[in-house]
Amino acid sequence: MKGLLRERKNLHDAWAENPKKPQSDAFLKEYKACCEAIDTYNWHKNKATLVYVNELHHLLIDILGRLVGYVAIADRDFQCMANQYLKSSGHTERVDSWINTIRKNRPDYIEKLDIFMNKAGLFVSEKNGRNYIAHLNYLSPKHKYSLLYLFEKLREMLKYDRKLKNAVTKSLIDLLDKHGMCVVFANLKNNKHRLVIASLKPKKIETFKWKKIK
Repeated sequence: MKGLLRERKNLHDAWAENPKKPQSDAFLKEYKACCEAIDTYNWHKNKATLVYVNELHHLLIDILGRLVGYVAIADRDFQCMANQYLKSSGHTERVDSWINTIRKNRPDYIEKLDIFMNKAGLFVSEKNGRNYIAHLNYLSPKHKYSLLYLFEKLREMLKYDRKLKNAVTKSLIDLLDKHGMCVVFANLKNNKHRLVIASLKPKKIETFKWKKIK
């Protein structure tokens, strides 16, 4: 490995002395071969030292945190809309969470609130989906739902706000990009508005773009 690093340093030194050096096909071929050899070594080393397992853990934590964060936004919006409805209807009672609305033997004003929210097409109908994500129930071995499915459920929960709903997909793209992956989703209309991955590839560092070397 030390020999490869020394060789790459020599190539960089030669490049610094002669900026036109990369225009030589022979130089580019040698440079690319050296980089590929170093990359192969790093890949095997990282695999042996469980670096990729650690990176996967951090990716999962970021995704779970993002899911819970969106649920917190939905909870805030639910409380705001529900209490505004109760106030405009002349009720003095208020709700401070979903829990108030899912108890057995619910009071009359909660029944009316539930009917109103459902008629308005708001996310009150997604209570079960909310609890499933917020309490991380999907981490149980009994459940076999994919993370992609959870993002679909989250989009359904946030359908009351189109921008927020679309932000869910964008945030997943950004998270994967942060962790070195490029994801492209298939057209939603062609897949009944379900999230379908068209391609998922590792990000590549481009060097000498005019020679198309990556």
